[in-house]
Amino acid sequence: MRSAVITARTKARYYPGGGYVTIKLIIDEDSMRILGAQVLGDDGSYVLGKIDTLAALMAKGATVEDLFMSDLATYLP
Repeated sequence: MRSAVITARTKARYYPGGGYVTIKLIIDEDSMRILGAQVLGDDGSYVLGKIDTLAALMAKGATVEDLFMSDLATYLP
């Protein structure tokens, strides 16, 4: 088992507003399957979208590569 934590902006620097989000992924080193995730941030709808996506991928037994290759829409209000 391996985990990684990243902190990133919720919007590009040149857009007004936004904040930061911290995401932790836990994966199986052998199969690279996503085993767990935590998402923390100020923007509830942004966090909800990320954790919903990760939960759906985990339910399907997705790998880190599946997450990386996911074609997901970006919403900027």
